Order: sequence, then structure tokens, then C-alpha cells
Amino acid sequence: MEQDTGHYVEYPHPIRAGPGAIDNLAHVNNAIYLMWMQEAIGALWRKTAPLGQVKALTWVAHRHDVVYNRPAVLHDLLIAVVRVTGYQSCCAQLETRFERHGKCVAMIKSTMICVDRASGQLKCIRPDLARHFRLFKDEAVATAGATS
Repeated sequence: MEQDTGHYVEYPHPIRAGPGAIDNLAHVNNAIYLMWMQEAIGALWRKTAPLGQVKALTWVAHRHDVVYNRPAVLHDLLIAVVRVTGYQSCCAQLETRFERHGKCVAMIKSTMICVDRASGQLKCIRPDLARHFRLFKDEAVATAGATS
């Protein structure tokens, strides 16, 4: 497995907890974090990959391991910080950390599978595809306006 983590930077993606994200305990619903994680990973992919690959390929969840550390509530501004930690075959390993005021609210470790949109077939992640997740620090800028 590639573990070229020294070349990857963390990609911040802001999210505001809106009314649709809140459960009956007045906290962000646990399932919402998975939706936000996929949104943040998609934003990273659209930011780093050429338009042709963005249109041709998609990322599908294979596995998630979620740890909830503290509740988030209505109107909280969270930063979903995405980091690719490695890849093998058609799978990429990612970590998405949800932060509020610098403290980790939740952490999701995911395995995402690369799929060719046209054929529905798995797409092997070769170094030329993986390089799109390598950013220089000044390119890792937040995507504006994410809300739920």
C-alpha cells in the first residue's frame, strides 16, 4: 500500500450546522457527519482533479469507522479537514476530522472506492490519479458556503 503521506496536506472544508442536521437531542445527527464527509471529499476531488476526471470518475464509500468525541449543535461552524492517508488498488484511505474551535468533534476513517461513471467498473488508483490528492499548502483553500 502506498503511504506517501508526506506529500498530502489537510484540506479544510467549512460546514455550518443548519436545522436539517439537528436530531431530537438538539445535536447534529450522527448520520449527517457521513453526508458532510462525502461532501468534503467531493470538494477535495473537484478542487484537485482535472475536470475530465471529475466528470469520468466518482468515489463510493466502502467502509467507515466513526468516532464521536463531543456534540455539535445548531449554527456551529465546523471545519471538515480531509486528509488522504494512502491508496491501494481501487481504494483510497481518508481521514475526515470535524473540528470546532480547534477541537475534534468527530473523526471518520474511510475507505473510498474509485468508480468509472460510464461503465460502473472499479478504477485502479495509479500514481497519476493519486497525484491529484497531493496539494501544495497554498492550494488547500476552504470551499465556501457549505451548509446543511
